[in-house]
Amino acid sequence: TPPQQWQPAMLKEDGFTHEAYLEMAVLISLCAVALAAGQCLHRLHIHWLPESGLTILIGFAFAMLESTTAQGRAEEHAQKERYFDPVFFNLILLPPIIFESG
Repeated sequence: TPPQQWQPAMLKEDGFTHEAYLEMAVLISLCAVALAAGQCLHRLHIHWLPESGLTILIGFAFAMLESTTAQGRAEEHAQKERYFDPVFFNLILLPPIIFESG
């Protein structure tokens, strides 16, 4: 039998789970924090750090926080949560990056 491919919690047959809602809420909150931090950069006239750099730093800080909290979990469960979906990246995350640069 072929190995069973992992599917994100959002794609389960029984619909959205509470974990999926929590993940979306965290992502939306991080986006709001990044936007607010970008506005603070403009208001404080900090020109040596671009908004994209600040957003990367916010993402890095959250990833480090998530990484330290995932150490107590089972390794397989933590690996599933860190799964990188290339389709999601290409269809959802990449277009805003491309259009922002233009």
